[in-house]
Amino acid sequence: MKYNIQTTLTGRVWWKPFLLYLLLSFALILPLELTLMRIDNPDNTIPLLPLFLFIAVLLALRVALEAVFTLILGRILVSSVSCNGIQPVLGGSTQEFVTLNLVCFVRTCITLGFYGPRYIKRHTDYLVEHCSIDGTGCSFSGTARSLFTYIYVGLVLPLIFWMMLFIAAAVAEQLVAESARVLPEVLMGVLGIGIFFLCIPFFYYVIRWYFNISWKEKTLEWNTEFWQSFFFLSGQLFLLLITLGIAWPVFAVRCWEYFAERTVIKEEGRIRYSGCFNGATGKAFLLFWGQALLCLITLGVYSPWAWVKCFNFMMNATSFTEIAHGAETLS
Repeated sequence: MKYNIQTTLTGRVWWKPFLLYLLLSFALILPLELTLMRIDNPDNTIPLLPLFLFIAVLLALRVALEAVFTLILGRILVSSVSCNGIQPVLGGSTQEFVTLNLVCFVRTCITLGFYGPRYIKRHTDYLVEHCSIDGTGCSFSGTARSLFTYIYVGLVLPLIFWMMLFIAAAVAEQLVAESARVLPEVLMGVLGIGIFFLCIPFFYYVIRWYFNISWKEKTLEWNTEFWQSFFFLSGQLFLLLITLGIAWPVFAVRCWEYFAERTVIKEEGRIRYSGCFNGATGKAFLLFWGQALLCLITLGVYSPWAWVKCFNFMMNATSFTEIAHGAETLS
C-alpha cells in the first residue's frame, strides 16, 4: 500500500513571515559587515574591544532571530504536511527556545566552538520533542558525541590537512619559473575543486545523524551505505561542476530521489515502510530555474512563492510504500 505525502502550503500564508525574516536578517547582517570592514581598515580609530562587543551583540541578536523564526516558519511548514491523513504539530515556547539558543551560543563562544555539537543536539532535541503526531510526541536519538566526531574528525581535520596542501602548492607555484608554472596551476585547481568532494562524507554523516527520529514504536532512518552514497554524490557533484552550476536542479532532484528511496520507517527492528519519489527531473529543471529567474527579476521579493512551489513539488512527489510482510498502516 502506498502513502503519499501531501502539502497545503501556500504563498498566502508563507510570504509575510518569510520576507520579514529576510528583512530582519539583512538589518542585522549589514551593520555586522560594516563593523568587520572597520576592523580590517588600517585607519580605524575606534578601540577593538567595543567593536568586538558590538559584534557579539549582533551575533546574539541573530541567534535570537533565528530561534524565533525557526518556530514561526516551522509551525507553518510542519502543519502543512500530512501523510495518510496524519498531520504533525510543532509546539514549544518561543521564549524558552530563544533562551536555550542564547545560552548555548554563549557556551559555544566561551569554549571556542567545542560546545557546538552539544548546541546542535539540544536545538534538535527541542524541536523534535515538541513535534507531535496524532497527539504523541517524537524523540531524537542522535548523540552529541557522534556529531562532534563528524564535525571535527570528518571535516575540520581533513580541511586543515587540505589547506596545508593548498598553501604548500601556492608556495611551490611562486618558486617555479614563469615558463614552467602549468603543473602547479593545475594542482591549485585540483586542490580547490577537491574541497567540494572532501565535504561529501561530512554532509552524508551529518544528514544521516538527523534521521534518528522515533514516534511510538516507529523509527525514521536512512537505509544507506557510505561508499555507494559517496560515489553517487561524487558523480552528481561532478556533473554540477562541469555544467558550471546550470544543472543544480538536476543535482537537487537526483539527490532527493536517491535518499528518499533509502529512507525507511522501522518497527521492532524491521523495515515496515520504504520511501519513494516519482518527480520528473525535466519538470523540476524548468520549475526550479523558472522560479530562480523570477526571484532574480523581482530582486528576491518573489522568493517566498518560489520557495513554496519548489517545496510542494518535492514533497508531493514523495511517498512511502508499505513492505509486504507488514499489514499495519502508518496510523
